[in-house]
Amino acid sequence: MRDAALEIALCCDDFAPSLFERGRRAAAGLLAGLRRARLARRHLKQLRRLDPRLLDDLGLTPTDLAALDPALSAEEATRRLAEVTCRRRAAEERWLRL
Repeated sequence: MRDAALEIALCCDDFAPSLFERGRRAAAGLLAGLRRARLARRHLKQLRRLDPRLLDDLGLTPTDLAALDPALSAEEATRRLAEVTCRRRAAEERWLRL
């Protein structure tokens, strides 16, 4: 009976993580968020340096970058640019199917 209980306990991770483990996960999440924000800022700077021809290759226009609200975080700005690009590509694909 003890062996069966031990087997069940070993195969299932039903135990709450320790305070240390929760702190470690929170710190790792915070560092990952900071890294994503830094990368998003760097990517926005690189996009703003590109000429219209290269932006067009990415599915963007200079007005897309100019239309971004300066109060947005860099992550939210890159998400909005990705949404604009996806919508534009979907519209082009629909147009090509006609």
